[in-house]
Amino acid sequence: MLPRNFRYLQLNFICLTAILLISILFYVNAQEDECQVCEDVLKDVMDRVDSSGENVNDELVRKNLLDYCQGIYDKRDSKNSDEERKDKMCFYIGAHKDSSASMIGDAVKTLAYKKPPLKVCKDLKTKDAQICSLKYDKPIDWDSLDLDKMRVGQLRELLRKLGDSCKGCVEKVDFVQRIRELMPKKEAKEEL
Repeated sequence: MLPRNFRYLQLNFICLTAILLISILFYVNAQEDECQVCEDVLKDVMDRVDSSGENVNDELVRKNLLDYCQGIYDKRDSKNSDEERKDKMCFYIGAHKDSSASMIGDAVKTLAYKKPPLKVCKDLKTKDAQICSLKYDKPIDWDSLDLDKMRVGQLRELLRKLGDSCKGCVEKVDFVQRIRELMPKKEAKEEL
């Protein structure tokens, strides 16, 4: 027969192992969301470089990065929030004419050596934490959304995401009614 302390230690070990595994899972999920926009921008740039068929060097990567960011800058007037975030990312690394900081040299050198974009982003994060703070908007889950329980500020933000401002809306009921008017239109667009 095993001593009573052994069972107690065995139970503690199992609990600690479970807590450790759950913590690791949460950590991995948090890491996946980190530096999304930066990684996408650098992947797009490297795809352009690879498709050019030329030998990869600093100048080629720099030229493609500047061209890519200029293209995003030219499209930024559209109401596409993803494009706005990519434009901000270009601004942060210094690929805009009006950028104050310039880390473009660091990004270009490491990309030219075929370092993965996520690792480049993490290296750039050590110099400017804003680079990994950019995240994409999460899609709206219309099934679990309860408009009646939301605050007016949240309703305004939801209207902004839908591309409407509801100028005549004063009370919460007005905002909810306007969102309900827009909901079927949004769902029809997503089905197409």
